[in-house]
Parts: sequence; C-alpha cells; structure tokens
Amino acid sequence: MKNRRILALVVFTFLGGPLAAQTLSHDDGLGSNINTGTTSSLWLVRYATPTPGVTQVSGLSAAFGPDTSPTYPNGQALTFGLWSDPNGDGNPSDAVLLASGAGLTANVTTGAFVTFSFAAPVTVATSNFFVGYYMPAAPNSYIYFDNNNSLPNTTWLLIAPSDTVNLANNAPGNTFDLNGFSPGVGMVHAELGVTAVPEPATVLAGLGAAFLSGWTLLRRGRSRAQLCRG
Repeated sequence: MKNRRILALVVFTFLGGPLAAQTLSHDDGLGSNINTGTTSSLWLVRYATPTPGVTQVSGLSAAFGPDTSPTYPNGQALTFGLWSDPNGDGNPSDAVLLASGAGLTANVTTGAFVTFSFAAPVTVATSNFFVGYYMPAAPNSYIYFDNNNSLPNTTWLLIAPSDTVNLANNAPGNTFDLNGFSPGVGMVHAELGVTAVPEPATVLAGLGAAFLSGWTLLRRGRSRAQLCRG
C-alpha cells in the first residue's frame, strides 16, 4: 500500500508540474512601418498550430512601433483575442473567437513588445489559428509590421467589423491580406502556454520532491511499527 502511495505521488508530480512555454513569430523582431486605418479595424496574424488538440495559447505579444506621433498614443484601448481557423485555409473570413481580453497600447516610442494574457491557456484544435487585436476608429487603428519578411496569407486586416466573434458574419470583401498592399508581417507573436513535454529541470525537481516525500512516509511507517512492537 505504501509503495502505491509513493508511486502515485511520483506520477502526480511528474505530470502536474509546470510545462515549458514557447513564442511563435514571423518577424525578425525589428519593425519597419506602421499601417493605419481611419475606421475600426481587426488586425490578425496567422500561425500553424504545432500540435492540434494539444497546443495551448496563453496570450499574445505585440509591438506598436517606435514612431512618435500623436495619432499613435500609449494607452489606446484595444481588445486582444485568439481565433480558430475552421476550414484550415489560413483565411480568417470564417474564424471563430476562442478567447479575448481588454488591453492598452504601450511602448509606442520603443517598439518593445507588450504581452497580453488570457485568463487561462486555450487549447487549439484547428490546424491554424489567429492572434491579434481590435482597435476602435478613434484616434486611429494601426499595426506595426516588418517588411523585411513578406509572407502572403499571414497578416490580415478586417475593416470595420460588425462581429468580432464569428467573423463569417461580416461583409464579404472587408477582409484583406496585408501582403497585397503593404508587403510584410505583423509584429504580433503567439504565446504558447504549455507544450507536450515538461522541461528536464522541472521533471528532476518534481521527482526529487516526490522521492523525498516517499522516503518521509516510509520512515514514519517504520517508526510507528517500532512503537507498536515496543
């Protein structure tokens, strides 16, 4: 019975420990330009899901550009989100919202990335997914992008969306591939919450704690047996 308890503790520690995080990106970390819109806009960047049904997205990070301008302020409200790609074509015209949150622009004068996290990591079941943000028209909606790495079917703009949950409900023709008129990739990264394999350091620490606890249980059991014999 004692051996079973120790084995269960080891397994629980091995499986229950924190797992490694990962960042997905298409850019080289240095933006080149800002694309703006005078109407409300939804900006999206597509990523291939590493392991559909297992991959979890914990949030996203975005850069808002080093350019200084009154129309690109720090503290501008936005809604960040994660969308699925139901038919797997990489086009968000049929995307469905999986998670969202409220945030503000920051680091506009530095180009440093700002991280936005969901309340809990979200498992993605589709072969692609989109991360991005919705910005209202005032004072402007914009995305910072890297035009040194131009990829079609990757960065998308949805103009004046009436529905940011089920994107298929928006007017046809309002969704554009950024590469078609401003070649480049959006400076929006996907933050993965967990991967399928724990980090080695986490495993070793967990196993050590489990065996220490198991040894303590064995010593207690022996002490009780000696007391009973005495």
